Amino acid sequence: MGFFGWVKPSLVLDGVAYEVNFTKRKKNRSGTLRVSIRGKSRAEFEVVRESTLSAFAKSVGLSQEIQTGDPNFDNDCYIRTDSVRFTGALLQNIAVREQLQNLLRLGFDLVGHDGERVFASKSNAAPQDRENEQLVHSAVRTLHPISQQIQNTRALGEDHTISGSTKGTIAYSTGIGSLVCGVILLIAGDSMYEPLQSWPFFLASLNYSVAIFLIYAFAMYLFVKGRSRSHQQFLTALFTSLVGIPLLTFGVMIFINGRNDPGVSTAHDLLITDKYTSRKKNTTKYHVKYMWESGLGSVSRNVTSADYSRVDVGQSRIEITTKPGNLGYEWVVSITIR
Repeated sequence: MGFFGWVKPSLVLDGVAYEVNFTKRKKNRSGTLRVSIRGKSRAEFEVVRESTLSAFAKSVGLSQEIQTGDPNFDNDCYIRTDSVRFTGALLQNIAVREQLQNLLRLGFDLVGHDGERVFASKSNAAPQDRENEQLVHSAVRTLHPISQQIQNTRALGEDHTISGSTKGTIAYSTGIGSLVCGVILLIAGDSMYEPLQSWPFFLASLNYSVAIFLIYAFAMYLFVKGRSRSHQQFLTALFTSLVGIPLLTFGVMIFINGRNDPGVSTAHDLLITDKYTSRKKNTTKYHVKYMWESGLGSVSRNVTSADYSRVDVGQSRIEITTKPGNLGYEWVVSITIR
């Protein structure tokens, strides 16, 4: 998705310099409004509304966030951070907690600190919100005391930034890795040991995929749990692996089925009953049809343009040599058109 950015030059309100950014979505009039002021530390945090998902993640022990002891704040807000001690110390200040809640009440859905600036962000903002001085000025006046308290907390020596991004990166990488490896194995396996009937073979492989996925999900739960962003990283890993693990499992099974198959080769001599072409964008594909001898009915197969030009429908024949497969799924050894 494309975005268009708009940045208002740095302005000053009551002696406080601030910036207003508006990022517009390409195909939507709405965008994200961000109001920020300077506030430097070596910590990072984000404050959002407590959601049903985050509450559930905490209830099952997956995610864990800072608890301030203020029921009103703890039930209303969710703190995302790896800078646990710094942020915990900052939130012990009741004025900071009140200012954070005030920003959420103003309509901002995220208040945070990125180590350089303190900011309030509003998604689905209308373009006119960036010119709404009352909203912007209220945000600046509310962010200023938070920034000051960040400086005071920093002065305490709470230079703490435990980065949990490594676990998140690993969790994400395993899901993406399974998807990439699955696609590569599937393409390579299909070109070397093409199953004669892929769909029944794939359905059979799902029995193993489900078991592997459940083991992977439990392992990811144990690996990422205990942090404020754990549920996001857990769901990201599961989402990518939900496709990746079945593809990877099927690809591995194709290789196991065909690799070093000791079975006897069988040649199937079949009459070509039709031929046709198909186009996708600037690519032309060539196909022939034949009747399979064991009740599979009419089968279509891609061929090269050279083979296609030599086919005489009703006269030419296709010879498909197969082996039984180590796992019992017949696979294609070679194809010859004559």
